[in-house]
Amino acid sequence: MSLMVLVLLTLLLVPAASAVHTVLGRNTGWFAAAGLAVLGTAAVTWIPGVLDGETPSEHLPWIPTAVDVGISLRLDGLGLVFLLLVLFIGALVMAYSARYFSPKKKTSDFYLWMLLFVFAMSGMVLADDMILLFVFWEFTTLCSFFLINRSGDKAPAPAQRTLLITMAGGLGLLTAVLWTIVETGTTSLSEALESDVWAENTTFTSVVAVLIAFAAFTKSAQFPFHLWLPDAMVAPAPVSAYLHAAAMVKAGIYLLLRFSPVFEGVVIWQTLLIVCGLLTALIGALFALQRHDIKEIMAYSTVSQLGFLVAVIGVGTPTAIAAAIIHVVAHALFKSALFMMVGIIEHESHTRDIRVLNGLRKTMPVSFAITLVGCLSMAGIPPLFGFVSKENLLKGFLSAGEDPAGFGAGLTWTVTILGVLAAVGTFAYCGRIVLGAFTSYRGVGRKDAGYDDGEHPLMDEHGAHEAPASFYLPALIPAFAGAVLGFMPFVFDDLITQATQAASTSDYEPYFYLWGGISTDLMLSVAIMGIGAVVVLGRTRVDSLVPRTILPWTGVAVAEKMRTGSIAMGRKVGDLTRTDVHGVHLTVPGIFLFVIFVAGLVHVGDVGSFDPGHTVMADWVLLGLLAIFLLGTVLTSSRTAAAVLAGGAGFVVGAWYFSLGAVDVGMTQLLVEILTVVVLVLVLRKLPRKFHRVSRTRTAISAAVALAFGLMAFIAAFALTGRSGQSDAGEWYLTETYEAVGALNTVNSILVDFRALDTFGELVVLGVAGFAILAVLNSAFSTTDSEPTEAKRWEGTALGDSENNTVAMRTVFKWMTPFIVLLSLILLLRGHYESGGGFISALVLGGFFALRYLVAPSDSSVKLRFDYAMIIVGGILVGAATGFFGFIEGSYLRPIVIAEGLTWMPWGTDAGFALTTALVFDVGIYLAVVGTVLVALDRLGQAQRYPADLLRKHMRAQGQRDEIAMHAGADPGDPPLEAQAEHAHKGPSPKAGDQA
Repeated sequence: MSLMVLVLLTLLLVPAASAVHTVLGRNTGWFAAAGLAVLGTAAVTWIPGVLDGETPSEHLPWIPTAVDVGISLRLDGLGLVFLLLVLFIGALVMAYSARYFSPKKKTSDFYLWMLLFVFAMSGMVLADDMILLFVFWEFTTLCSFFLINRSGDKAPAPAQRTLLITMAGGLGLLTAVLWTIVETGTTSLSEALESDVWAENTTFTSVVAVLIAFAAFTKSAQFPFHLWLPDAMVAPAPVSAYLHAAAMVKAGIYLLLRFSPVFEGVVIWQTLLIVCGLLTALIGALFALQRHDIKEIMAYSTVSQLGFLVAVIGVGTPTAIAAAIIHVVAHALFKSALFMMVGIIEHESHTRDIRVLNGLRKTMPVSFAITLVGCLSMAGIPPLFGFVSKENLLKGFLSAGEDPAGFGAGLTWTVTILGVLAAVGTFAYCGRIVLGAFTSYRGVGRKDAGYDDGEHPLMDEHGAHEAPASFYLPALIPAFAGAVLGFMPFVFDDLITQATQAASTSDYEPYFYLWGGISTDLMLSVAIMGIGAVVVLGRTRVDSLVPRTILPWTGVAVAEKMRTGSIAMGRKVGDLTRTDVHGVHLTVPGIFLFVIFVAGLVHVGDVGSFDPGHTVMADWVLLGLLAIFLLGTVLTSSRTAAAVLAGGAGFVVGAWYFSLGAVDVGMTQLLVEILTVVVLVLVLRKLPRKFHRVSRTRTAISAAVALAFGLMAFIAAFALTGRSGQSDAGEWYLTETYEAVGALNTVNSILVDFRALDTFGELVVLGVAGFAILAVLNSAFSTTDSEPTEAKRWEGTALGDSENNTVAMRTVFKWMTPFIVLLSLILLLRGHYESGGGFISALVLGGFFALRYLVAPSDSSVKLRFDYAMIIVGGILVGAATGFFGFIEGSYLRPIVIAEGLTWMPWGTDAGFALTTALVFDVGIYLAVVGTVLVALDRLGQAQRYPADLLRKHMRAQGQRDEIAMHAGADPGDPPLEAQAEHAHKGPSPKAGDQA
């Protein structure tokens, strides 16, 4: 199996699991676990090659014309260690999830985001392109956000705080990546790390070191960014067991290890990592001793353990790097098991409070054994694997004084003693977890929990029972592995040797053992266990001495204040333009237009020169018609007339395009105008008939401003572009397009072949706009059907019978339907060779749906029977999926020939042509545009209005109650606007045909 295939298969597990979920429900976890286990087993087969020093790599161009950005994957010892953890721990957590969730619980989105997270982590640890590394890094952030956010009503705020903190680190990583690319001249991570620029440019090295440390600190919850990890514990136990113990937080550790070779001996790097790491380890241990919720205790223990890892990486010696890697493995085993056990305890006893839990060791003996083994390993008790990794951490701290250019003895022992103190805290909170969850609690807060000393707590010891084996087995496996590997840690020697050499500049070969004789690190371990035992045995007194509050605020409160403050600031900035005064909105574009106008005057001194030979009589006729339509638009007081006249101006512009030979642009203009008029008609139903009256002074000022804007725009366009000849790029497109991509329609080919990535970006923006329309219209109008006052005016007349007055239009529409649809499909197919394409053909089909709405007798008769918003999603997905086929030829969205040498199509071209994937990309555009049109028609086609009470509240809040009639343009004979809204809110459902 290749690296590309493995990453692709992790991605394909997502749709496969979604399909399986419809049948298996929560048991999809078993399917996902089996898939990840198979992929993990496949990854194991790479171990022999990696141990022999091989580093398999693969490269697929993505943006080759820039700096050769591509999907570059590379596997060395460091990447393999993390990849195996990602896949195998992921498999265990997926199996655990199959029993953690209730059968009635919705889990489809959980498995989707969890498997996407596996894909993102797998891609990140294999990425050898720095842009690709950043993309996967940010993808893990998004997956984490959605997994936390789905966890109940209290989850959105913690999810947002987590997102803000980790994405801030992502910006730091992006800055570091871009600067590294500029300085080293390559996007390849492995090549960049071997560049000489790190030694030559110390300023660059120091700044990038700070940026990388910042990014890793946010991801791995280091002080002062540690607050997000306990805050994220609102997520269920499977999320915590994987993301916040074995995967996401390890992304920061991986980043530090990956960049460690170029920052060896960089003072600011070592200072940041050691100081922040040890501080995090100490405060994490302290906070864990303050908590009574075992999940919170576990969260702060994770913070503390990550602090150990960061600090020892900061030491930077080969011994320290090897210690960090072996502890990464040990931590993933015992912490994933413990987080799963927290979920089991909560599931079976319905509480996580150690003040309430009582005697679970009797009723849940297996759970007690698993938790005990996990905590003993985390505490560093022999002969467990955690003891081996902790011993090596101490060796790593002590090794700081081995390098002659490194730390002095005093500083080395200071760092080591602080590490020992944090390890004592580890021992203490491990005892707090085991004794608190499985024996009667005798600490501070006992009476607050509702029971007195000497009495049973609120939860009777018989209130819980042992979980079924299928539930605790995924937790038993890593806990058992941690017990067994303590006796034979040497099995990791060769693999971690390769990982250490990848994360350092040394050829150091570590050797791991359970017993290595009497040594300084062993004596320190004995001291840790001795002091820790005293603390645990005197836990009641220690519990009373631990301060419950240290500062008058919490990190979460500070982060929340920053979050709400930024939102409030955004509102204030938005208030600057949240007004109906046109001048405020036109000021900024007016300034930019004036600057362009001045640039035009400077660029061309003889703007007044004009050659009449460049025009024909038709130009003057069309210009005159355009002036008439525009003049009528600005002079009329009727909204309907203004819509018709503005549409007429658009049709004139379309005709002008046709006369100039721009057929594609002309067709687009005409179709857009048709749909715009239809949408305006639907909007006008919800607005007063006339514009509000304004003074003559305001009219004169508005006319002067409009004429000035028009004059400046004309002179700027004429001076800067109006008299320029054909550009070299334009000439190349006209002469070389057919040879390059086999297309005759240059305009369409530029959109779907040469600049397909730009078009795809616009496609996504269009899709977002469609969903924005959907959201705005859903929130703007009442969900209660109501009848507008206009419908009342036609009661008792021939126009009041919507069923009969649309018969003729419906008959014509039925005959026209096949021709419109056929025309739409032909324009789609011929876009590469004749006038047409995805956008134009979609507008034609949009016209079909518009006619369908206009001829319908009622809103309900045209209500779509499918989720039209998903058409937009489908279009974007088709466009994105088509792009991946381009990788066959070397770059994303590069057109691939499906068939060539064809000489016939329905439009009758005689030139030979080829069918390419550009047609499929055009289909994506087609679907997205049609979906957006349907969203607007369906929502605007409904007759909901603002309820009167909401209208009154809105106008009063804006301080505009006295101006309601003026701004609404109500006629003197019309009832007050509030009365109209009240009547509309109470009236029956209208019929769309009345408005047709």
